[in-house]
Amino acid sequence: MTPCSTYIAQNEHTLNDLMPAVMRQARTVPPNVAIPELREAYITFCRRSELLLVVQNIPIQKDVRRYQLCPPSQYQVIRATTVFEGNRSLVLQRNLTACACGDFFMDGPDWIEFIREPLLDDISYDTRDDTDAQNHILTVQFCVAPNRSTVLIDKLVYDQFRDAIVAGALSRILLMADTKWYNPQLAQKWEMEFKKGMSDAKIAVSKNFTSADLRIDQRRVRGWLV
Repeated sequence: MTPCSTYIAQNEHTLNDLMPAVMRQARTVPPNVAIPELREAYITFCRRSELLLVVQNIPIQKDVRRYQLCPPSQYQVIRATTVFEGNRSLVLQRNLTACACGDFFMDGPDWIEFIREPLLDDISYDTRDDTDAQNHILTVQFCVAPNRSTVLIDKLVYDQFRDAIVAGALSRILLMADTKWYNPQLAQKWEMEFKKGMSDAKIAVSKNFTSADLRIDQRRVRGWLV
């Protein structure tokens, strides 16, 4: 199977699709100036709202404690939000100098490292249809944001929050000194609109309105012996 096909299918738009909205407010700004600012606003929006979530199922391997999270193409991992070993929720160890009371720690945003060996066959389940395969699955939900080479915009963001992305771009474009479109007063207005859009997105996340139902199932990733 293609591991990321379900998620990537949600990218039905490009940053260029937002150009008409930008041009209505800054008519003389060229695409080579506007597109990078749209990208920057899009990245900032996704990082701060944590709206885009991916669920990845990782096969646990014997004697392997270190596993990599694999975001879809043109995205990067921001942070892991929940980690399950079988049906058991794992605890993040935040302070490695303290007593090891957690199950794992994060080495950067995209590497999970167990403090102790995974339980593997010792995992207990409440369901009757338990299988050996289920016993060896690490399920991780993590936030993603676009990387700095992206030209795509997620369907969820485009459909629900594209006005906020345009506002964020305009708040930067209109502050460019010595240009025909320089307008600091209007830039401040668009910055407020951008912040409101991010606030609305955070509220939506708190109500579980996210992309978490977009899953990467049975993604095989590389584990490292330690």
